[in-house]
Amino acid sequence: MSHHNSQKIGKLLFKSASILSVGICCHTACGVDFDAYKPDKSGKTDVSDILQEAVSNAAMTDKVLLLSPGRYWLAKPVVIQFNNMIISSKITVSPAAVYLQGYQTGPSRETLITPEAPAKTEAILVAQKTHHLTIVGITFEHSVVGIKGDHAIALSKIINCAFFNCDYGIKAEPLQVVTISGSSFDHGKFGILARDGGQFVKPRPGTKGPRRNRSNLVYIHDCTFRRLSEYAVEIEGSPTNVRDCLFENSDGGAIRLFDIYVSNIVGCYFEGSAMKGNPLISVSPFQLPEGHNGQLNVYGNQINACGGEAIIHVGKGSQLHVYDNRVAVSSSKGQVLVKAEESGEHIKSENNITRDSSIP
Repeated sequence: MSHHNSQKIGKLLFKSASILSVGICCHTACGVDFDAYKPDKSGKTDVSDILQEAVSNAAMTDKVLLLSPGRYWLAKPVVIQFNNMIISSKITVSPAAVYLQGYQTGPSRETLITPEAPAKTEAILVAQKTHHLTIVGITFEHSVVGIKGDHAIALSKIINCAFFNCDYGIKAEPLQVVTISGSSFDHGKFGILARDGGQFVKPRPGTKGPRRNRSNLVYIHDCTFRRLSEYAVEIEGSPTNVRDCLFENSDGGAIRLFDIYVSNIVGCYFEGSAMKGNPLISVSPFQLPEGHNGQLNVYGNQINACGGEAIIHVGKGSQLHVYDNRVAVSSSKGQVLVKAEESGEHIKSENNITRDSSIP
């Protein structure tokens, strides 16, 4: 290996290590420092234009944009039209340092969830046909959408972020090979919503007609979802894997999946959700022809005090395997663990520990 190539690889390794470490990176070592633009960190002055400039400059140079702790008011969305970018807090282990907020600092956090709250901005970040985007350690606050995918967000990671009082924490059409980890979604409608938006893409060789642009390989783990009025996670396409997440007091329900081939819900804790009467977990076909839908595996979860006629609802053509869960079911409400639109060997429920929550 030449001396030049050794230096180049060493520089890239140093940059990656610096971004993922705790602490502050200098401007020259590992990226563009937003402090160089002298932004207002109190949230009293709109910084959307200079943040847009910083994103564009970072995309043309180091591909890394670093934000110092503070509150940044964005009166309009910042658009990301670039690939292979990292946007990160300088303190990556917690989102409670950098706030990108859709309101001018003034109202208390408690006021934001009342009718007296200021109007929400349309979105905080908009990714336009973006791939290899990494966002780390940032809180998105008081916006219609926290991170919006204008068309697909692909091959990307959202790590240690928080979404507070956003109607949609993450909304994309669709998500393709995306990991969302260590993040929280609190107050809003949907935590993560990924539908195809009616888009079609070129057919694969040997197939007929256009195919829908569904999500695929969405991995959600170590996240918390609280106080959401619709489904906390709603995704069309698969595989979708939800692991080791907390769903609490989300009245609309926890997880709704459409047109899956295979998906897994594993090691999660559910408490006090689906109180509107929806199933806690739902899987059903949407556009796939009957007989083409796949399998949902639900195992190793704990489900307590949730509403709905059925904890899990299965539409026609879907296969289900529910096993090794601990579940509270209310007999006084006529609640059942599984309700399937068609019975058969493709619906399996076994080795679950159930208790009657209507008995003290």
